[in-house]
Amino acid sequence: MRAHTRQELHDIIYHVLRHEIAHHFGISDERLHHIGAY
Repeated sequence: MRAHTRQELHDIIYHVLRHEIAHHFGISDERLHHIGAY
């Protein structure tokens, strides 16, 4: 991933934070895919 605009950077950071917070609470990548978080 590479951001070319501030909005793209914001979107990437938002996605990564949500992803990592989900893992902190024990949600797997498989579950994230299943619930449509990706």
